Amino acid sequence: GNYSYVGDAIDQLARQNEIDSYELVSARFGLRGESWSVAIFGDNLLDDEIRLAREPSADAFSGDTRWAWGRPRTLGATLRYDF
Repeated sequence: GNYSYVGDAIDQLARQNEIDSYELVSARFGLRGESWSVAIFGDNLLDDEIRLAREPSADAFSGDTRWAWGRPRTLGATLRYDF
């Protein structure tokens, strides 16, 4: 598995908006044979809402701020077979 911590920062797009810190936890478990493999994985297991950057201008009509978000919790599986 992997763990990473990203501290508070200033976004790189507008260079004026503070981005909150976040933690990412990911894990993968798999089995492998001679010609096959199967694995399950999870990314952002804590399901942190990760704000990456804010658009330089807010929505002119509603006043809402638009953010670019990181991926939410993602779970999946892979299956591979070599012919």
